[in-house]
Amino acid sequence: MDFTVPVGAAEKHDLHMHFNQWFGQVRISVDGEKAAGDWRMFTFRTTRRYEVPVGHDERHEVVIERKRKGVFGGFRSQTCQVRVDGRPVGTFVGSVIGRTSQI
Repeated sequence: MDFTVPVGAAEKHDLHMHFNQWFGQVRISVDGEKAAGDWRMFTFRTTRRYEVPVGHDERHEVVIERKRKGVFGGFRSQTCQVRVDGRPVGTFVGSVIGRTSQI
């Protein structure tokens, strides 16, 4: 799963998330610099939440919730919901073959 979300009005930033569903690696970057990361090969939780502060003078709180199905979730499509300051800005669905679409 790969997607980029613009954040900010006066102070603009690009938040990028990459999730490798086969190896469980998550990388979140803001303007090309690492902001968060995770690596999980196996977990029982179906929802994982990432909170990333973005900006210097114009601060924003970005929350990304990655959800998977309960049964064979690692082998099925997963969904990421992105919120900036509590407002939804995008929902992305990533398939096992690496294709990402926005709904």
